[in-house]
Amino acid sequence: MSLRTKALLRKYEVDRTTQDPKLCPFCTTGETIKQEFAYWHIVPNKYPYNKLAKTNDMLVLKRHTRSEQDLTPEEKKELLFIKTDFLPKSTYKVIYENLPAQQSIKGHYHVHLLVLHDKYSVMPK
Repeated sequence: MSLRTKALLRKYEVDRTTQDPKLCPFCTTGETIKQEFAYWHIVPNKYPYNKLAKTNDMLVLKRHTRSEQDLTPEEKKELLFIKTDFLPKSTYKVIYENLPAQQSIKGHYHVHLLVLHDKYSVMPK
């Protein structure tokens, strides 16, 4: 099951087959940066989980690294600040992180920031 609509999933799959596998999409992106921090930035997901969420941005480490275990102490400290101070005051409602077996971009650590469609919201309005 995909968290993307069929049309977006098809586009995603086609684009992945035409991309140079040696290039990291987060290191080579020209995407708009929605929020910038010292070690992290928030960017829109080009292929959002649009079946589940009305907004799907990503918190991406500026430095290319594989996993959370590879973060420097400074990067970890800022990630904790983002999670505990910045995000609760934002419009995002869910932090979504794929486990290694489900990661489509395995080489660059990131997490998804979601605003779910109303039908999936667990909190009363």
